[in-house]
Amino acid sequence: MGVIFRGLADNAYEAHKDLQAVESFNMEMKIFILAVIFSLIIIAVFRFGLPSNWHIGKGVTFAKPEPFDKKQRQTFTLMILMMIVLLAFPILKMIMPANKTIAALNSKIDVGLVGTRL
Repeated sequence: MGVIFRGLADNAYEAHKDLQAVESFNMEMKIFILAVIFSLIIIAVFRFGLPSNWHIGKGVTFAKPEPFDKKQRQTFTLMILMMIVLLAFPILKMIMPANKTIAALNSKIDVGLVGTRL
């Protein structure tokens, strides 16, 4: 999702050249940090604020899961590969913003299309 929001923020000011564009990485990090803080507050309120939830999880034990089978290993490998392909060019563009080749390749990758097709 971060790549999508950054792309929207980077392209939002193209029609209005007189407006100062936001720094999309900083904006995205603020959204991420606020989302984590908000989630932790909500979890804490529901876990510790309601007396009926104080004993949730008492006496629960977990068994070690079975190892991945061939199909699960293949799926996991494809998921990691998809993340690498989708994130490589946006990260390289942040590291080297002046590189035209990386910028062109980054603009051609459609995160939504790749994410829904795999």
